[in-house]
Amino acid sequence: MDRNLLASHLGFLDWRQLLAASERVPSEDGRIWYAVQTPTWYGWVLWNTEGDVYFHFETRSRALRAMQPS
Repeated sequence: MDRNLLASHLGFLDWRQLLAASERVPSEDGRIWYAVQTPTWYGWVLWNTEGDVYFHFETRSRALRAMQPS
């Protein structure tokens, strides 16, 4: 997915704004993941630079728990 399209879809003006609002989170899968609170109804979102996006976490802690190995 185009970077600016992803940013727009998540409610940000552009890629730079999305990156500035996002927090890099630890991952055991070798990919770079980020958590961000969106200005949309998506709430907290986990996303990576490969276009994977997980929506609708109610809180930051719930999003981060989703990154924990099961």
